[in-house]
Amino acid sequence: MSSGKLVNLAEIQVPILPLQNFMPPGGLPFDVDGSIATPAVAAGVDVVVLQFQVPQGMNGYIHYIANMCDQGGFNDYSGNLIWKIYTDFQNGKGPVAPGYQNMLASRGTIASPSYSFGIKIVEFAFPTFTVQNTDLPPAGVIAARLVGYFYPKELEQANLGF
Repeated sequence: MSSGKLVNLAEIQVPILPLQNFMPPGGLPFDVDGSIATPAVAAGVDVVVLQFQVPQGMNGYIHYIANMCDQGGFNDYSGNLIWKIYTDFQNGKGPVAPGYQNMLASRGTIASPSYSFGIKIVEFAFPTFTVQNTDLPPAGVIAARLVGYFYPKELEQANLGF
């Protein structure tokens, strides 16, 4: 039964949900993909499959990832290809996202990427998906995809854990 009392919705304040889980107002989604021909065998050499830059004034999170090789003869976990996700790859080096330093298998598909709990990326960084060919004849295509969102960095709390 209604009491007949009206609520002024302009007075209701909705808190911002955790930035690591939800894109806030003012956020910008991104969906970046890339592909390259299977690189020559070169153990220890990371070859860029895709890279982009985090815009000025923004931080962000990557929440979906995908990588694949369409070449016959490639099998997941064979060790022929090693994928990595760097949070900031510049001049051939940078920090690797925890848990994404030596991926030996495909994660999802380009059309249907797999969920990640969140890889934090920061202003001006160059998030990068790389592949290292340790023992696969170069005869196919390597592809990768990263999906997430940027948010204004002033929304970030100073004591945010990760």
